[in-house]
Amino acid sequence: MPGYSEPGAFAHPFAPPSTKNLYGSVQVDEEYAPKKEGLGQQRARVDVLEVLLSIFLPLAIFMLASAVLSFRMRYNLWPLAWIIALCCVLPAVHVRALSKNAFKESEESSQGKWKLFLCTLCFLAWALALMLGVMNYSTNMKPFYDMSALNYYPSVDPSTSGQSHIDAGRILFQPGSHLGTTRAMGVKVGTTYCVAPVVNPSTQKGLRTDEVEYDYWAVGENCCSSVQPQTRWTCGEINNPLAHAGMRLMTDAPQAFYRMAVQEAEATYKIRAKNPIFLHWMQDPAAQMTAWRENGTRIYLQGVVSLFVLLCFSSVVATLYFSSLDMESYPCARTGFVKYARDSPDHSYFAEEEEAGNVKNLTL
Repeated sequence: MPGYSEPGAFAHPFAPPSTKNLYGSVQVDEEYAPKKEGLGQQRARVDVLEVLLSIFLPLAIFMLASAVLSFRMRYNLWPLAWIIALCCVLPAVHVRALSKNAFKESEESSQGKWKLFLCTLCFLAWALALMLGVMNYSTNMKPFYDMSALNYYPSVDPSTSGQSHIDAGRILFQPGSHLGTTRAMGVKVGTTYCVAPVVNPSTQKGLRTDEVEYDYWAVGENCCSSVQPQTRWTCGEINNPLAHAGMRLMTDAPQAFYRMAVQEAEATYKIRAKNPIFLHWMQDPAAQMTAWRENGTRIYLQGVVSLFVLLCFSSVVATLYFSSLDMESYPCARTGFVKYARDSPDHSYFAEEEEAGNVKNLTL
């Protein structure tokens, strides 16, 4: 019968092993035996070094690029940080060149396919690192570093001039200080820009209006009315009775509109604000800074862990896939009939069976 051989007819019933290099696996130089009855197939073992390379090279690119774009190096030496981040793509470019060379030797090169897959992982890790680094820096780490570079002033009298605290980042006002919403102002320029002075009745008692400087202003957007007098003011922690501190506004774009609102308040309420300082009203600026730092670190670590899991999964799947492509089956007992029938359409199976029966009868 086609595909059947008497035991011992051939010393090696299977074809010799292929010399192709497998992605994530190498063939074993040993006697090839079928995995199960009726199936002849090469056996392979996982190449741990190649799998580890496909995991840790992209991970290293991601960790380095996202770290230099997220943390203090970018704040202090941003050109150097960007140069390092852009140079992190060089391993991916090198691996791509190696894959092209492998494909020149053979279009079906397994090494070429593996290097192309590794190149894809490196480019993906690099792109994700740039996106995460830019987002994490602008959202968390830049505000933290900006505020850390400014001074902290405790127990500030809001009736004093803002000139003495022009370098303030965080200000803790004296107990009893609150927002004077009766002198608040809202100016609508597309967005409603809201300002309200910080006041302390106990320190301003006995002073004439022209003797008090209103230089500390809580600000916010779309949290007040653009019509005076103010009937609703919801900017910052206005409903928190323990709030008597402020964190300086570091965004430049809206400051011109807040200054316009302060000028409107000066004209409307007949007050003075020579050196206005714009603040976000809150209870504990230190807690906000801690939240920025912890969030920035947490986002970075979550990105590293998530990418590690993704790389492990994709590398294992790719190893199994490319290895299965390079596994070759060979005919043995009760296999290869369809292929033999397709390649030998003129073969007479009935004549072969009759001849085999005659040989058996003669043996008996």
